Amino acid sequence: MDNGPVIGVPPPPPKAASIPAAAALSVASSSTNNVNPSKGGGGSIPISLKDVVHLIRTNVVTVPAGFTKFGHPVLFFPSVQLYPIIPESDMLLLFRYYLSVVPRTEQATGFSLVMDGRTSDSLGLVHTAFQKIVTLFPARIREVYLIYPLNKGASELANENRDFLLDFDVFHMEEPEKLTHYIDSKYLHTSLGGHLHSDTENWLLLQEHVESFSFNARRIARRLAQFVGVLNTEEVSYRNETLRDVATKNRSNYRRLRKELEELTDRGLLMLKSLQRPDANVMQRLAVQVLCKQLDQAWTYFNRSWKMQDHIYVQYLELNTFQHQFRELANAFAENERESRSIPVSGNTNEEINVALDRLDSCVQTLAIDGSKARDLVKVGQELLADHNFVDCIQPKCTELKIMCQKLEILLMEKRRILHKFLDLMDSVDSMNKWSSAAGDHLDRKKSVDETDRDDNIFSLIRQIDYLLSKSRDLKIRTRVDFEELFDEIKDLMSAQTLFRVDDALEQLDSVTHRVITRREELRSQATR
Repeated sequence: MDNGPVIGVPPPPPKAASIPAAAALSVASSSTNNVNPSKGGGGSIPISLKDVVHLIRTNVVTVPAGFTKFGHPVLFFPSVQLYPIIPESDMLLLFRYYLSVVPRTEQATGFSLVMDGRTSDSLGLVHTAFQKIVTLFPARIREVYLIYPLNKGASELANENRDFLLDFDVFHMEEPEKLTHYIDSKYLHTSLGGHLHSDTENWLLLQEHVESFSFNARRIARRLAQFVGVLNTEEVSYRNETLRDVATKNRSNYRRLRKELEELTDRGLLMLKSLQRPDANVMQRLAVQVLCKQLDQAWTYFNRSWKMQDHIYVQYLELNTFQHQFRELANAFAENERESRSIPVSGNTNEEINVALDRLDSCVQTLAIDGSKARDLVKVGQELLADHNFVDCIQPKCTELKIMCQKLEILLMEKRRILHKFLDLMDSVDSMNKWSSAAGDHLDRKKSVDETDRDDNIFSLIRQIDYLLSKSRDLKIRTRVDFEELFDEIKDLMSAQTLFRVDDALEQLDSVTHRVITRREELRSQATR
């Protein structure tokens, strides 16, 4: 029998009439999901079942219940004579809801529409319904199967359709039995020669459970994500008591979420079991199946992540504790180093040098405290390395702590050594000045010798001068050569005032020493007369 004119020739149907494998992995979308239409009626306002239940009961579009043999979701339009009187807003709302019922991955290939025009007496009515459906449908259309008898003017309808620039195929059929070439009979309604019994009320009742299940699944997923986010951003005090409190609180949260996830998974499995019967709606089964799979994956992930939660969570906190204490010590070392570098390594007086040494001693004491903390933290790090695989996090920090401690210790010891060198220089200069002053005073007091006591006084004066010279030999700096040898490394750090002071002390020492030696020679000459 002639099937009427065909606009576009589809590829030959596959031999197997199975559901595409991708359907099993699609993400089931409940009626609360946002629909992103590819044409017309755009918007992303969530639609729930209660918004369209009155439209579904009119049966102007039957509920989505199957696929073509090419894997395209099918929508049936059983009563085209009703479409001219249905508001476009209601039609669009119903279309958008049905699109949300079909898993998103199944929509990528486009939809197949089946329009039954056998009950319509007017060809114009069928044509109007066709135009309205094609214009309002908010997703891609792959093909339209139009059932309309030849003796009612199907040829004329086909000619009119040729005037449209359509991006899909339109197939005119006189008898619905021809649909079995493209759609498996188990997805065809009984009115179209298939085996699918449409029970709208039962579908609505089950869809309420599917929507509730989908809503609860998304809610538990959000709560799990929020829980993980709290763990990642939580500010933790690092006292042991607080660690125990935080671990207890989060273990309690985890157990509660795990219980809710298990209960929801059990509910989904029971629902999926009830949808395994042959007359169950395939779209609802796919939605629940995918959600159950996702919940099972979530359960597996969290069960694995929290299998040893007590141990792992405390490890996490211990690692954060280590990192926090490391940052505190690193900042303390940096501050101590800044303070150490600000201490001058020279001075013009003993007072200035002693002030610098006092500041340096304070830094050394701080280093001793921080160094003790650093050694304790390194021990903690070594214990963490022995117990856990934190090598990349802890080993570099342990090494850095040792380096910072050694670096600061070397800096402080070098500054202390240089300051003590300056202090030694100041003491040496003071010693030279004291000897020069004492020797000069002695020479000024003993310029003449009483003739009556000449012999006793001369020998006494000689002994006094020999004592002064012996004391001069105890001086650390006696000549400029001594100064150059002993203090050459700090000479570049000396100020001009210090250099002048050293020069003056050396000149005075040399002058007084010469006077003392000259006086001793004079006294010896007198003693030999």
